[in-house]
Amino acid sequence: MKKGLFILVMMCVMALNSTAQIYGGESALQLPVRDIYDTELMNAYANALRETAARRQQFYYYYSNTAMQMMTEKRWGSAIDYIDKALETGYYCGDIYFMRGKCYEELGDYKTAKSDYKRGKELGSEYAEEALEELKEKMKRK
Repeated sequence: MKKGLFILVMMCVMALNSTAQIYGGESALQLPVRDIYDTELMNAYANALRETAARRQQFYYYYSNTAMQMMTEKRWGSAIDYIDKALETGYYCGDIYFMRGKCYEELGDYKTAKSDYKRGKELGSEYAEEALEELKEKMKRK
């Protein structure tokens, strides 16, 4: 997606910067040549990507910290909402799935909790792995 966006931006810039010029009665159009490795433009794009990543990370930490606060207050539904927002940032780790799984488990939705624990385990969360085993045992007893 980033590559596609970059190509689209480059095409727009090239379209805006290229103007057809007809010289001395010649029938051929000559377009000004622009260096495709325009370092100024590429640096601006790289800076924009860094800023976007930094903002995503800030939002992730805000939402995940707020979700943890909701969990300590046992406000499971609100915590799930904030965790979902944290996941939308695209900047996350396996522990966020553990947190959401814990909320679903507390609400009694074991199937969804199990799914989140599995995803958290796949992403390397030790907490999710332990919680998954405990949930399996809990489900066997019922």
